[in-house]
Amino acid sequence: MASSTNGNIAAVGTITIDEMGCITAFDDVAVRLFGYESVEVVGQNVSMLMPEPYHSQHDGYLARYHQTSTPHVIGKGREVTGRRKDGSLFPVWLAVNEVTFGANRLFVGCIVDLSDLKATKADLLSSTEVTRAILETAVNPIITIDAKGHICSFNPAAERMFQYTASEAIGCNVNLLMPSPYREEHDGYLSRYLQEGNPRIIGVGREVTAQRKDGSIVPIHLSVGAMEITGEPMFVGIISDISEQKRHEAELQAKKAAEAGSRAKSAFLAHMSHEIRTPMNAILGFTELALQDHSLSAETAKHLDTIYGSARALLTIINDILDVSRLEAGKYKLEIIGFHLPNMIAETVELMHQRAAEKDLIISIEYDSHLPQRVMGDPTRLRQVILNLLSNAVKFTHKGSIKVVISATSSPDRIQFDVVDSGIGMSEAEMAKVFEPFMQADSSISRRFGGTGLGTTICKQIIDLMSGDIWLESQLGVGTSVHFVIPLPEAEPDQICLYEEIQNKSEDFIPPRLFNVLLVEDLENNAYLATIRLKQIGHEVEWAKNGLEAIAAYQKGGHDLILMDVMMPVMDGLQATREIRQLEVLQNKHIPIIALTASVMKEDEMKYLEAGMDAIAGKPIDFDQLFSLMDAMVPQAAGRINHAIMIEMPVNKNIDLTPLSPAADYQKAMKNWVDVYAYIKALTQFSQQQIDDADVILHLLEQHPDDVEPARSVAHALKGLAGNLALSKVADLAVHIDGHLKSGRRDEASRLLEPLRQALIEADSCIQALSLPNYAGILLKDFDRVAVQQLFKQLSVALDELNPDSTEPIMKQISEYVRGSDLADIYHHIERFDFHSAKKELKKLAQNLLANRRSE
Repeated sequence: MASSTNGNIAAVGTITIDEMGCITAFDDVAVRLFGYESVEVVGQNVSMLMPEPYHSQHDGYLARYHQTSTPHVIGKGREVTGRRKDGSLFPVWLAVNEVTFGANRLFVGCIVDLSDLKATKADLLSSTEVTRAILETAVNPIITIDAKGHICSFNPAAERMFQYTASEAIGCNVNLLMPSPYREEHDGYLSRYLQEGNPRIIGVGREVTAQRKDGSIVPIHLSVGAMEITGEPMFVGIISDISEQKRHEAELQAKKAAEAGSRAKSAFLAHMSHEIRTPMNAILGFTELALQDHSLSAETAKHLDTIYGSARALLTIINDILDVSRLEAGKYKLEIIGFHLPNMIAETVELMHQRAAEKDLIISIEYDSHLPQRVMGDPTRLRQVILNLLSNAVKFTHKGSIKVVISATSSPDRIQFDVVDSGIGMSEAEMAKVFEPFMQADSSISRRFGGTGLGTTICKQIIDLMSGDIWLESQLGVGTSVHFVIPLPEAEPDQICLYEEIQNKSEDFIPPRLFNVLLVEDLENNAYLATIRLKQIGHEVEWAKNGLEAIAAYQKGGHDLILMDVMMPVMDGLQATREIRQLEVLQNKHIPIIALTASVMKEDEMKYLEAGMDAIAGKPIDFDQLFSLMDAMVPQAAGRINHAIMIEMPVNKNIDLTPLSPAADYQKAMKNWVDVYAYIKALTQFSQQQIDDADVILHLLEQHPDDVEPARSVAHALKGLAGNLALSKVADLAVHIDGHLKSGRRDEASRLLEPLRQALIEADSCIQALSLPNYAGILLKDFDRVAVQQLFKQLSVALDELNPDSTEPIMKQISEYVRGSDLADIYHHIERFDFHSAKKELKKLAQNLLANRRSE
């Protein structure tokens, strides 16, 4: 700013015009000077601010400048006359500079009202105070130099940019602010201009580089104007720091390059995946045809199985890579259609059911009853996300269960999905990179489990595309929960929806509460069935194998009720109930105990009730009745509210159960089991363990001529097992044999043993006739103690080599004899290269497993 003689300060107004002379910017000072509001002048020709003859002549000046580059006032300062809105005229000092931005040219005029100064000083050019004021009020750095290149003024904005104080800069050559080679060349440019009048940058704006006091380089836009002060040439430089502009330009260029690279990569991947997929389809198709040739040797069939499995795995990898490339290229398109959400979830989970069953894992579904069942969204992409998450959950879970939970959120139309497993879990560091492409928790994961690490990446990209959110929680060694929330508004009543052909069973009992259940059952098949059905509903289950284990579990606490089998080894259910009731007297509490028994005669029921049991559920169990009975027996204050509706799992149509028809009412059985794979596993175990029961009963009758109880216990167990599996002939004969032995009619029981033997043989034959492709993983070989001991020794040696590759084939052989859940801890340590801990777990397993088998 400049001071007038009376102490008032003259402010500097700024007006910017384009190449056509139209005003593009009109600051507040200009508003005060001319009396126009900014909106009145922007877009108008700047000549409206000039009196005649300048008003009429201005466009001619501008045209001549464009044609000849001969400036009239551009690059110079001079006194002119301005015209206000009210028509009054006033003297102004006008300095105009040209500024270029890319292909565009703008002209910036700095204006000072000379009215007050004209009253006291005749010549503005001799006023150093006004000049100083203009310099000090400018936002941009302004530097003036003389004919020798020495700095004459250095405004505060220049001090801030170049880090020199005005006292340090004034008097120095302006090349102080220039890097090499411009520093050495500058005086030559200035000398030539003064001699020849040939400007290099004077009168023109251009991009150059400057150097700060600390030596750092900064890109600037420099506009230089020439003028005369008391007859001496002077030069004014107006500077703009364009570092941010350059950074944005670089980022934009990098973005364009990255997008071009991404498009090229996506096109390449799409083309290559297509080229690979074509021969891969032929490999898969002809391998399947070859496997149908029953004349193949076992060894050749095994080789073909390996080829087929490897080709399927490779095809999955190709599909994942193609999905990622499509997502990155923006070629994934969502469709918004109506679909039945619970049914879609059920069908999707069913696809993973076989893999889960091979590892003894139970997948359950909880669907919030407050949610709509018919929604609008993209079921194909949602199905893809859930399958990917379930695939990971099954892959990384060795024992326990997997749960899919669908629940409401606080936001309307947004639904939350949770996939919760009890698998190996992750550390904080591993979680941080789980959604990155081609990344798995660590290198041992890909070594042990395979895969590209693209599944979670695809999930995140699809969820992002759906305007949703995805995150996870995990604890190493405990399990992982993956959550995502997406918008799924409710479908209109008349909307046609997919997946409506599967209907939930309306007659099923849906318990209002869920409990912590202590299940006491000595037979593994019976316990397996009860555990599956209880967990499918949502109950928590702890299994005890006899009365002694039941008492120990009861004393630990945490149960809402006990389901107690009656006939068990070590301690039966009646004695266990009596002892629990005695403990309750001291604790002043009562836990409901429901008897599970195949003996439902009136005298038996009285005996159970006298022992302290509260109710009785017959075997085979009617689970709807049992669930209803449980809710009636447990006090209202116990348990937790069940907010979920139960979803019927569709029966896998690929499993043909008709070979069971001669021996089993499999349709009746499936109403109880629901899970076809669990039913098949139970049938297989029955075939392996109960096929000789008729001979066992006969042997026990001969061995104990005065005691029928040993033989009766076998018949009683067979009655329950066959009943649960709906092996009708076997169950009916076992019922009669058990009844005869209970009444002491040994001869009548003995006469039924041959028909029982034939019924067992028929049942075994029907079970063996089942065609179970890709299901061998759940069918263990007969336990061979010598072979297992030898394999354990080989694994111990392999662990000493500290090489996971050498342990894998041995672990695979062991898994043919030993349940996957028993090997889970060893797998867990090997995949983390903790061979010492793996060896300790192996030793523990060997001691427990071999000792138990020896005692059987």
